[in-house]
Amino acid sequence: MNLFTTSVEEYSENGYSIIKGFASQEQVSELKNSMRELLPKIAKEQYSVFSTTRQQATSDKYFLDSGDKIRCFYEDFEINEGEFPPINKVGHALHDLHESFQRFSYQEKIKNLAKALGLKTPAIIQSQYIFKESGVGGEVRPHNDSTFIYTRPLSCLGLWLALDPANTENGCLWGLEGSHLEPQLEKRFVRNADGKSTSFIPMGDQKLEWDLDKGTPLQAEPGDLVILHGSFVHWSFVNRSPHSRNAYVLHLIDREAEYPSSNWLQRTSENPLRNL
Repeated sequence: MNLFTTSVEEYSENGYSIIKGFASQEQVSELKNSMRELLPKIAKEQYSVFSTTRQQATSDKYFLDSGDKIRCFYEDFEINEGEFPPINKVGHALHDLHESFQRFSYQEKIKNLAKALGLKTPAIIQSQYIFKESGVGGEVRPHNDSTFIYTRPLSCLGLWLALDPANTENGCLWGLEGSHLEPQLEKRFVRNADGKSTSFIPMGDQKLEWDLDKGTPLQAEPGDLVILHGSFVHWSFVNRSPHSRNAYVLHLIDREAEYPSSNWLQRTSENPLRNL
């Protein structure tokens, strides 16, 4: 039996699965310690906000050019001139440009998991270190990842590694079981022709209705890996607790699918996409 058989079955049925203890505590500590060392080198290089409630308004050039770089993004808070708000995340090419994150991301176990989940030629299109800090970690609005990481046919796969306990008190993920079975995407998040802005474009006339009251909390302990289908609807609430909820997130695609040039997330020839 394949090591991931149960996870594949749950993923196919529900749109997600949680693999307990996927990463060792040593790996969790290495990723957290590496970010603590990296952050002073990149924090405050530019003030750029990340917000899922104002996605288009906060998509500046610094954000749009981050596909093959390591960049720091802040919470969407009102601040005084010269100040910086709490950090929201660091992304989007940690997996290629930082030794510790590269070592974790390109391990054979992740490649084998991606193939077990149906990706024939898997590649990591982006990586993010999510902070969700105590008392200030912002809301993530309900969405599915294929809206933002689109391929033809759809192939986006999310791998969400808990680095802190993630529970209903500190803003864990929530999701709608079975929502990945919807027949199509409602919209896509694209880079506009000017190369400097973004927009959502409709994918058809269908308006998808999500009953968030039926949401399931995806609670996890450090080292647990949450697998997310690209069409699976998920979200998280503001972290008002005294405990942080750090996570390391990878998004994968199948190289055998088409990756449109209109996607907001793009790589340059200096750091091209490579297979797992």
